[in-house]
Amino acid sequence: MKRELGPMLLREHGLEFKDFLALQAIEEGSNYPGQLCQRLTLTPSNGSRLIDALVEGTLIERRLDDQDARRVQLILTTKGEQVLAATYSTLLDLFRRSLSELSDTQISDFTRTLALLSRAFASTIPAHEDTRP
Repeated sequence: MKRELGPMLLREHGLEFKDFLALQAIEEGSNYPGQLCQRLTLTPSNGSRLIDALVEGTLIERRLDDQDARRVQLILTTKGEQVLAATYSTLLDLFRRSLSELSDTQISDFTRTLALLSRAFASTIPAHEDTRP
């Protein structure tokens, strides 16, 4: 699926597949650089480059943590939220085409189930408290 989805996301949204995964992870709560690196299995230097690119593209921003000014949080910008929503729409369209024999309700249920599974598996990954990108 990545082979088909990657070029589609780039063409339709200007988004690399890894960028989509990062935005999704941030939206789902992996919003500290260390957590993001752990979730996406990135080295700190690769994670830093990815974060820098997303900041430069105005899809996310870095903010000091309200509870601990030594920590940096990653926050989706309005543009990042819009791109992610459009990407989810593209994914749904791709699923619809791929699963054309299923009804819209079945596809919707399937998509919701995938999201629940994604969150369930993500919650099994221990949080990493490191503030380094």
